[in-house]
Amino acid sequence: MRSCLPGDGRLVYPVLRQIHSDGAVVTQIENLLLDDEADYLVRRAGKLRRSETESDAGVVDGRTSRTAYLPMKDAVVDCIGKRLATIARIPATNLEPLQITDYKHNQRYKSHFDDLGYGPNKRLKTIFAYLQADDDLANGMCGGSTAFYRLRDKDGRPLRVYPQKGSALMWSNFLPDGRHNSRTLHAGEPIKCKGSEKIGMNAWFWDAPQKRRKISRSKSREEPRSAQHRDIQRRRRVTL
Repeated sequence: MRSCLPGDGRLVYPVLRQIHSDGAVVTQIENLLLDDEADYLVRRAGKLRRSETESDAGVVDGRTSRTAYLPMKDAVVDCIGKRLATIARIPATNLEPLQITDYKHNQRYKSHFDDLGYGPNKRLKTIFAYLQADDDLANGMCGGSTAFYRLRDKDGRPLRVYPQKGSALMWSNFLPDGRHNSRTLHAGEPIKCKGSEKIGMNAWFWDAPQKRRKISRSKSREEPRSAQHRDIQRRRRVTL
């Protein structure tokens, strides 16, 4: 795979490593993005706004990050979307607009599913990429892990993956037989250190092609309002 940046001839060699397979396969993707590609995506997001959750409809808030959606018509964003689709083995047309999410001190996203497994439209697979993280986050000193509380690591503790810039996690929200996989329950754990910051990118692949529309830089901070987006927002929040 080639760099998605204009005039950049560097090659990208993603490495996939399965880190859990007991009921829910979680795959770690190393070298998914060049540092410069990650930096571009952060800049392209523009100004972020408070993450929308079901709390906006009266449910207790469990997500305190800030987010923005990237314009898929951007050539670099489109190229990276196609790279993600190749790795996910799902057509790029099924990819929802990429969502940037920013976590600072004490911010988190409580336990949730990316799809609850019912309704006419489903998010089949998730890739969560890390675009920015300092060394204290990467080595686990300041929290900020992506945690799967229903999965266990080799020591029997909840599976936690700490952010490494340019890497990502990938998992399927459904089992091979089509049933929803309840073991994909996950959370973005709080950032414990002042001054630390984690910026990630959600890539959600659906079971059908997604509509594409041009999003200007000023409007990229606004979340899409498709029927599928509204549906997933209504049924997304769950807790342990």
